Amino acid sequence: TTIEKGRLQSLHNIPTHHAMGLYAAGKALDRPEWCTRAAEFLHRIRDAQAESGYWSEGEGPVVLYNFVYLEALGTYHGMSGDAGVLAAIEKAIGFHAAFTYPGGQAVETIDQRNAFREAILPGNPAFTLTPRGRAWLHNQWSRGGESLLSDDAMALFILHGQEGPIADRPDRERSVFVLRDGDADRAAVIRSGPWFVCLSAYTVPISTSRWHQDRQNLVSIWHEKTGLIIGGGNTKLQPAWSNFTVGDISLLRHTPGDEQPDFRPRGVLFHVPSAAVLLSEPAPGLELTCGPETCRIGIRMVDERTLTYAMSATSAS
Repeated sequence: TTIEKGRLQSLHNIPTHHAMGLYAAGKALDRPEWCTRAAEFLHRIRDAQAESGYWSEGEGPVVLYNFVYLEALGTYHGMSGDAGVLAAIEKAIGFHAAFTYPGGQAVETIDQRNAFREAILPGNPAFTLTPRGRAWLHNQWSRGGESLLSDDAMALFILHGQEGPIADRPDRERSVFVLRDGDADRAAVIRSGPWFVCLSAYTVPISTSRWHQDRQNLVSIWHEKTGLIIGGGNTKLQPAWSNFTVGDISLLRHTPGDEQPDFRPRGVLFHVPSAAVLLSEPAPGLELTCGPETCRIGIRMVDERTLTYAMSATSAS
């Protein structure tokens, strides 16, 4: 009753999981009105999904929390058979198929809330609903082994998982995926042999919320023998973590013990680009507007052991 009356307001990941639980409780306790209320909310969640397959909790993707939405919709579909959520599930699976490292970790580069984590993602029953999702699970489980799934997780797959064909894996030799949001290309994943590179052109003004990270670290480079080499995700109050800074980085720092910090620089400092453009020529990369300067990054995967990372900037200020 608490969930039905007061917890299904905002379209975020936790209320989405609450709605799935409310549907399960409605079936178990013969409360059809709970099932109706949960289904209505989950349809609102479906409609709030970005066309490219993610749910935003700010501006742009939040990769790790996206799994919460997908798990809730997949489990709800397993209990209800509601075909109305299948298209959203399929788009979300496509999003995660693109933004998961071959080693099984979530790509952090475009995530506005979470830094890189070494953990291999176990997935959930929603991934069993499509050939591409089952291929994703096959990669994760082959990487993580038997200990990847808890007893509860295995029970959920037995209850709601489906069997079927597995899609072919992406071409290891060379593949490019570009995520388009609205009318612009916002992120790219380039795979070449053992290399996996992610470029993010998501730009957001500095948020006063501690939970919305500065979109400042826009390149990740991963190799199958070493894992993550460059990247790690975004943070707060750490301008030196940015790909470029223009100005004095001492103007933005955290005072130990300050629980209500000002997340904006106290002076002229540009550590978050105001605009970003994905580049494909002469090499994959980014063009960033950092205050009065134009900054560029270019990447070439030369061979299986060599990658060149070129940086340049104007000097008008």
